Amino acid sequence: MKLSRLTTLFITLIALWGVALLSLGSATQAQSGNLLTNPGFDGQYTAFIPQTPEQHASCPAGICGTAQMPVGWTPFWIGQTAEDEWWENKMPEFKPACPTSPCPFINRVKGGEQALQYFNFDGTNTAGVWQRVTVPANARLTFSAWGQAWSSSQNEPVSINPTSVNMRVGIDPVGGNSPFSASVVWSAPQNPYDAYYYFEVQATAQGDTVTVFLLAQPAEKRKHNDFYWDE
Repeated sequence: MKLSRLTTLFITLIALWGVALLSLGSATQAQSGNLLTNPGFDGQYTAFIPQTPEQHASCPAGICGTAQMPVGWTPFWIGQTAEDEWWENKMPEFKPACPTSPCPFINRVKGGEQALQYFNFDGTNTAGVWQRVTVPANARLTFSAWGQAWSSSQNEPVSINPTSVNMRVGIDPVGGNSPFSASVVWSAPQNPYDAYYYFEVQATAQGDTVTVFLLAQPAEKRKHNDFYWDE
């Protein structure tokens, strides 16, 4: 994406309302523009091809038909082990929030034509999506997004008896692809039931590549544990 140039001591690069450079010290020129690929989770969704042994175990057919992903984004999840209860660490289903047009669930979209949804029935997960981003070396960054949750023991389209869902956003300043790395800087966890909430985190890149993460980690199983990210 072509970036416009500004004359200032500060740099702001926004993506998703997203990755933003806040300051480059003595820089005399700056750049402004969206750094992420597909920050609105719009466009076509396609089945994810598993990349790790854990993902292959969850998707033994060699393709994850229940992990439909938008361009630019990669899913992650903790897989079940023999020690887990049947409802623990279930692989969530990933899909667009609007299955048809016009969208029947417009309250689940913050902007644009689509939002990312992933969910479990009667289970918990630790899961989300990530994207690696090229940035000016050692830049001060802000990553932000909008998220909401539907956590409910009932089928009504509002959260009834919800569990803590612990949604948050993160930046890995060294550009790794594991959300469980000690180098990831996370926002405070939030429980944005039935309405979009703004998430933000800041970190300083350690090089010219960082990775951004969107994560949800419900504490208890519910009939519906659904998570939405947009913009």
